[in-house]
Amino acid sequence: MTEAGTGAPSAPSMGLVEKLTGIFFSPAKVFAAVAGKPGWDWIVPLVFLAVCVLTYQGILQKRFDKEAAISETMAKIEANPRIPADQKAGIEERVRGQFEWGEKPIGKVISVLTMLIPVFVVPLLYKGISAAFGLKAGYMKLVAGYAWCMVVTGLYWLLGGVVALPRSDIPLFEMQHMLVLKSNPAAFMGQASSVALVTMLSFVDVFVIWGLFLRATMLEKVAGFGKGASWAVAGTVLGLWILIRAALAALGQMFGG
Repeated sequence: MTEAGTGAPSAPSMGLVEKLTGIFFSPAKVFAAVAGKPGWDWIVPLVFLAVCVLTYQGILQKRFDKEAAISETMAKIEANPRIPADQKAGIEERVRGQFEWGEKPIGKVISVLTMLIPVFVVPLLYKGISAAFGLKAGYMKLVAGYAWCMVVTGLYWLLGGVVALPRSDIPLFEMQHMLVLKSNPAAFMGQASSVALVTMLSFVDVFVIWGLFLRATMLEKVAGFGKGASWAVAGTVLGLWILIRAALAALGQMFGG
């Protein structure tokens, strides 16, 4: 078979189960199939991701001492000379509200949405970059490809919940920086470490690198980038996100976070 009007051989179609297993063992074939026909089965990885995130949250919330976390946060704020004394009194109520918000259904829904929104935003960046190089990558194909990359992200959250099961207490530091699963150097650093450094090293992660490989492969097969260019594009977008996260973490530490 050939793609209509191109004369190029079309990628063989793959079923849902084939894609679910293929994303681990033969991702290039999965993304080639997505490039041929994205379909709608890419919604399944997003449902998997949502379930894994909610499972992780449910497990950790039962092992998280909210009052101790509030006391720890307030101790940092009290010791911060940059925060005026007249403002510190009202901060505890806001801090408590933030922790309680995460326990409410709406808070859980929003946390899941923050994981899903990039699936539709990042492909816009990829499409813009591909257009700059004269490539005509379809937006929905990029969305489908990116969604399949999120299977690994879901696995990360699921394993994090499993690792937390035997534990009776999860410190605030591990919760804030997602260090429950010991898959990166930051998970072995102490609370006295630079928050910006912890944030950056938390991305030197087995699952982040795995996800980068999948995104680079996806860009090669779906967008038509060369191998080197696909790694450059995927790495640049990830690198920008790491820098933003590190900058925000540094600002949070500066002002008592």
